[in-house]
Amino acid sequence: MAAISIFFYFLLFSFSVAATGRGGGNGFTTSIIHRDSLLSPLHNPSVSHYERLTGAFNRSFSRSTTLTNRATTVSTGGVHSPLIPDSGEFLISLSIGTPPVDFTAIADTGSDLTWTQCLPCVKCFNQSNPIFNPHRSSSYSNVACTSDTCNSIVSHRCGPDLKTCTYGYSYGDQSFTYGDLAYEKITIGSFKLNKVVIGCGHENGGTFLGETSGIVGLGGGPLSLVSQLNTIATVKRQFSYCLPTFFSDGNITGKISFGEEAAVSGRKSRFYPSRAETSLYVLFLDS
Repeated sequence: MAAISIFFYFLLFSFSVAATGRGGGNGFTTSIIHRDSLLSPLHNPSVSHYERLTGAFNRSFSRSTTLTNRATTVSTGGVHSPLIPDSGEFLISLSIGTPPVDFTAIADTGSDLTWTQCLPCVKCFNQSNPIFNPHRSSSYSNVACTSDTCNSIVSHRCGPDLKTCTYGYSYGDQSFTYGDLAYEKITIGSFKLNKVVIGCGHENGGTFLGETSGIVGLGGGPLSLVSQLNTIATVKRQFSYCLPTFFSDGNITGKISFGEEAAVSGRKSRFYPSRAETSLYVLFLDS
């Protein structure tokens, strides 16, 4: 049997998956919700099971096509993710800021930046929940433009006083987010993460879904939530998730675990950071 490798992009499997990394410390677990679940803000009760299955197939095909094009195209610069926002399969609920503001985000293993829409809006997509106001959070602070953190974003610019670092991020269907890089507190379940590097998006557009307010970046690059774990919380740089099957009860959620809680027993598949694309993962298969 010959071994082959493919880019692993998004959360599609109905069994446990684990990614490895370095670090030390403890960990945490939270729920991950399928977009069509009865618990999802995207759930449409008028859509039939067949239509949901067809939609899942079309979204999967779209992601595959985008990744294939990305693998054969030479980048001309800038930060670009293959994610098509409207094709997101799974959602994570978390809180941001002090006092905490709840929001739901698309979980994306194909990009790094975790971001949410922020006031004031230059251009924001319609969002069902209130948009985050960084001026009302005591734990919010800007990333300085002269910092290594700012320089890790290819398409960054400096504010006039060098105290702010602005970013630009685009996605597979030309959706985009522009805003300020910042340090902020994120709460996932009962676990608090201080000084997480996030994007505070003041100009966002494309096919983003109004029931969500941003993206949680789980890629392999330096600014992803996973990569930041061992520096901001002494949590091992690893995560795993276990998802219900597509035909499971609509009230069942999956689980995503980080750090030491990411240990998986039983049936599982392991994936590794891609050498060609730092934000992506590789899954090895036998054919």
